[in-house]
Amino acid sequence: MPRYFFDFRNGYPHRDDTGEELADDQAAWREALKFTREVEDKLAPGGRWFLEVRRQSDPIFRIEINSQWFEDSSADAAG
Repeated sequence: MPRYFFDFRNGYPHRDDTGEELADDQAAWREALKFTREVEDKLAPGGRWFLEVRRQSDPIFRIEINSQWFEDSSADAAG
């Protein structure tokens, strides 16, 4: 079974040097989605987060989340 590595960045980079043996790319995708759900409550407006999955040094996909906080337009309408 191939070994997949899950590198992420949320302010600071984290490189996965251990990895996980998984059956295939689809299994790696499912693990990446689980990981994303685990960190979603740590996201903040204006933040940027990504998870890159690779086999050895070859990246196979990336999940990226960018958030942006817009001004409250209702405050402008009231004033």
